[in-house]
Amino acid sequence: MEKVTVIYIIAISLQLAGAVILIINYCRNTHNQIIDRYFPGSNLVERDNKDNIVLEKERVQEVVREIFMNRCAFFYIGAGYIVGIYGEAGKTNKCIISILVIIGSFLLIVLGEIILNGIVKKRYKKDMEIPYNSVASKADALPTEKEMDEIVEDVFKN
Repeated sequence: MEKVTVIYIIAISLQLAGAVILIINYCRNTHNQIIDRYFPGSNLVERDNKDNIVLEKERVQEVVREIFMNRCAFFYIGAGYIVGIYGEAGKTNKCIISILVIIGSFLLIVLGEIILNGIVKKRYKKDMEIPYNSVASKADALPTEKEMDEIVEDVFKN
């Protein structure tokens, strides 16, 4: 095997390994990723009497869409590296190739957006109710009505 072939194999292997690592990282539990992204930094949440909180569907859809688009992007990168091994520009005009690459990229992006938006809206069509303890490390809770009543009672008892 020629030295340039070995270098080519190493280069593609590194690129593909990076894409696969990113795909694996982004394919972990979607529920946990939603919580991580829904609560960036410090947050205050309201709990109900069952110690649950509600994640608004619009924000959940926005977060899930971002997660799915990242997964799609990493898949495109990995697939592109693999397909690139078999392709050659040949004698086709470089300007025509550039235009076709731009058009193909645009179509993949738009198609990905349409499909993923449909999936997100279908799968996450309601507000999510989750236990507060699953976000306790990311968000502080306001006292529930019951807890407020107990606090007020305590204050006036003494």
